[in-house]
Amino acid sequence: MAVIPPTAAPAAPAAPGAGGLDPQAAAANAANAKRAAAIAAQSRKGGKSGMVLISSLGLFAMLAIGLGSPSLLVFMIIALAPTVAAILTDKDPEKHAAIAVGAMTLGAMIPLVLGQFTAKPSSGYNVLRDPFAWLSVYAAAGIGWGIHAAVPAISVFLSDMRADWRRKDLVKLQDDLADEWGQEVIGKKKTASEPEKKK
Repeated sequence: MAVIPPTAAPAAPAAPGAGGLDPQAAAANAANAKRAAAIAAQSRKGGKSGMVLISSLGLFAMLAIGLGSPSLLVFMIIALAPTVAAILTDKDPEKHAAIAVGAMTLGAMIPLVLGQFTAKPSSGYNVLRDPFAWLSVYAAAGIGWGIHAAVPAISVFLSDMRADWRRKDLVKLQDDLADEWGQEVIGKKKTASEPEKKK
């Protein structure tokens, strides 16, 4: 009796890559992740470059004004102290605290600087000896800190309120569907005592 040789077993399919993906898909995912990381790093670098550019322009303007009036240069350096403190203490890469404090300080300081420029020499006005000027710039800096602290909390509060309204609307819609079609539509099993809805 002739012996029939066993047939060769079919070749096993190639094992997929890590995570159930073939090697090409895994390589594409890795490339996309590297590209996203590069874009994020570039945006952070761009933000830092913007801060350096703005700071450089501000220093240049202060020096240019200080050449005509040293008292104004001293005033601007001291008035911008809260902004410098915000830059040094803010750990956020986008420096939101420094932007808020600096914008408010500049908004209060520019009219005072222009007032010094437009004042008549015979008036003897000096912004360094004006207590209202110091009160204005430091109050503006405090308002900037307050804006930086309050705006995120207000945004979170409003977002939570909108989410709660949306949740209540969805719960009401779910109850209406359950009343119309039965508890099965929301995943509950119908009990024997529950009457069947008439169509």
